[in-house]
Amino acid sequence: MARLRHETHTAYSEAASMRLRAAWLYYNQGLTQKDVAERLGLSRSTVIRLLDEAMKRSEVQIWISEGIDTCVELAIRLEKAYGLDEAVVVPAPRDSSAAALASSV
Repeated sequence: MARLRHETHTAYSEAASMRLRAAWLYYNQGLTQKDVAERLGLSRSTVIRLLDEAMKRSEVQIWISEGIDTCVELAIRLEKAYGLDEAVVVPAPRDSSAAALASSV
């Protein structure tokens, strides 16, 4: 039976912990890569590498909510129809109070 040396296991745990901390701060807390780097005492390029590695290891998974596909499809059709560089279409709010708030801003 193979055993991990304690030092190897600790190094792996520290690397995994740093990757997950960076991913949590970036994706869940909404910090910029620069802010994550400052918070963790790392360079921005290291944060980018950690986020990429977390994605490759499926520690971070991103999916697009159902229903947004129609917005993307409509945006593409508008771009083609009117020769736009970019069109952005967003779904309507689910409740009317959010719609009223958005229209009053």
